[in-house]
Amino acid sequence: MSREEVGFVPGGVRVNVFATPDETRVYHALGERTVLENRALAGTIVWGGDWALIREDDIGHVNVKLTILTDEGDALDMRYRGIFPSGPRGFRKLVTEKPALGTEKTPFVGTVYTAPWFDTTSAKYRWLTETQCIGIGKITIVDSVIRRATFDVYAMD
Repeated sequence: MSREEVGFVPGGVRVNVFATPDETRVYHALGERTVLENRALAGTIVWGGDWALIREDDIGHVNVKLTILTDEGDALDMRYRGIFPSGPRGFRKLVTEKPALGTEKTPFVGTVYTAPWFDTTSAKYRWLTETQCIGIGKITIVDSVIRRATFDVYAMD
């Protein structure tokens, strides 16, 4: 992942985090009733970024846009907004205080709550364009840098 630190803006700190093409995998996007017969979506994120705002009240806002290329060659655009609490003094640890948020020995692991939605021209994955999804994820932060983000995405009936 690459990172672009915009810095202090009204209400917090803006950080843009970008996916590394062809190194970020997608495995879980399941629906109870789908044309996939309950198989998981599998593919690679080929483009994406998170325009995150870490607020002074220790709440982070994510604004993510990404493109997934499925293993079958179908392109999906995925977008979501969400929130994550960075813990007590999380904002200050991320931007000013020492020690930084998370260490190699004790990384900070936070929960992220999202509401993804999809666009595609693929007939196989059209069901995703007609479905509201929810995502619950975990981010791992070491030395105030996101090291890993994992999400489970669920299609709502």
